[in-house]
Amino acid sequence: MWVLLMYLMNLIMSIKNIKGINFRNVLCISILLFIYSCGSNTISFDEKKQVIISECNISKIIIENLKTSDIVIVKSKMKHKKYLLSLNKMDTVNFIYFKDWLENKKLDDFTIQPNTKYKIENASIGDASNFGLTLEANEEGELKISH
Repeated sequence: MWVLLMYLMNLIMSIKNIKGINFRNVLCISILLFIYSCGSNTISFDEKKQVIISECNISKIIIENLKTSDIVIVKSKMKHKKYLLSLNKMDTVNFIYFKDWLENKKLDDFTIQPNTKYKIENASIGDASNFGLTLEANEEGELKISH
């Protein structure tokens, strides 16, 4: 991302020497484009469908059981864009599930535990800060946003 910024700055410096082009306008447009291109790790949760919804491609989601501190890391297998992740059933076609930070122990099974709180973080875009939600499972294992 910083390479893109440096490229834009060099482009701006070359453009400012051309007559009739306002340097401030070019600089403002370049900064806005750079900020927009950074992306976001913002996620939301659809309680009815029990899915995480992301504004960007989901490539890495961290699920932490707040009762046991166990984590599950969910990484995308696919090159194409995937914006939804179900928490009620494993999607092994599109995602790989790991049970450690080093991502070397794959999970064969993952289920939401009843009466448990979970912290869900989207860490898909490396240069954007993680975004998290806290969800709470009821006695049937259905998740709701915890306030």
